[in-house]
Formats: sequence, structure tokens, C-alpha cells
Amino acid sequence: ETYGSNTLEYTVAGNAAPTVTIVTPADMSEFTQGDTDITFEGNGVDQFDNEIPPEDLEWTSDVDGVLGTGNVLDVSPAALTAGNHVITLTAIDAESNEGTAEINIVINEALAVVSFMDDVQPYFDTSCNSCHGAAALGGIRLDSYTEVSTGSNANGPLIVAGDSNDATAILIPKLLSDHNNGPDDATYVNDVLAPWIDDGAQDN
Repeated sequence: ETYGSNTLEYTVAGNAAPTVTIVTPADMSEFTQGDTDITFEGNGVDQFDNEIPPEDLEWTSDVDGVLGTGNVLDVSPAALTAGNHVITLTAIDAESNEGTAEINIVINEALAVVSFMDDVQPYFDTSCNSCHGAAALGGIRLDSYTEVSTGSNANGPLIVAGDSNDATAILIPKLLSDHNNGPDDATYVNDVLAPWIDDGAQDN
């Protein structure tokens, strides 16, 4: 506006979105479902440099939906679906303007923890020892942890601890290729035996 020879200039605040920042975790961080809590930390600032209140900061996953609110939010990896997640922090200011920031994280599925005594040996006892016990026929003995882990009857190692895909392990190729129980063995190998071996093949 002009009054005489003087000009008065003024600016009307617009509807600028808040500035949103995710502090932690870093983009492309990886977690495992058995890990301790993930700490999500972030903030939002409106166009007047005012902090957005914690209750107006919402964390969401594109896979699992709303995770919670606040500047700091702890979430157990076990509560998140295994896979890739886009994590969004949304801030809403007093004028209902909305701003967002995003990161990507990866949630890895926890390895199964299988006990030889509780999970593996009972299967051998009921399904295998009639043919592969100490006094039975067959070149592969399955009647004890020692026999399974070190081999017997000149067969060498029946497993290679920590790697169920190792070609020098006899037991899994036998079960998957030419064992009498056929397809039934595949489920046992994938769900019980392989996780036990990959976990270190110890009696845990």
C-alpha cells in the first residue's frame, strides 16, 4: 500500500508445510526380529520455527501401518513384518499443515533356534533308529549327537556345522535325494534340521 510518497510492504504467512527430520535410525538400516528395540527419533518444525508437539508426530510403516507417536518411539523388531519397510514420520502443525520425512529399513526374520535334544533327536528316535541305530543296518548312524555331528561307519561328517548347504555333509543330501521317506523328509530338513545346523549344530 502507498501513503503519499511512502510505500508499506507486508507479507502474509502462507500455508507452508512443517519441516520434518528423522534422526534415527539411518536410512537403509537393517534389524533382525530377535534384536532389541528400534529407537525411532525425529522432530518437526513449523514455518515459524516452532517445535511440533510430540502428540502431533506420527510414525507409520507402509507394511504394518501406524507404529505410534512422539519424538522418540521404541518398537520391537519382532512386532514388524519381515521385509522392506518405508518408515514415515508425519508432523501436523497448528494450522493443520502436514509435512513428512521417510527412511527405508529392512527387518530380517530371526533364525529358528532348534535344540538337538528337543527337536532333532526325537525325530530320529521315532523315524530313524530302527534302521540307523547302533545295532542296525545302514551306513549312517543317528542314535546320538556324537554320531550325527562327527559321522560313523567310515562315512565321515554327517553334517557341517553352520552350513546346511555344504556339499561335504552327507545327511541332508541323503534325506533330500534318495531316502525312503521321500517328500516327508523335505519338510523336516527345511523346518528343523537345516535351522539347527545353520545355528551352529550345537545342543542348545
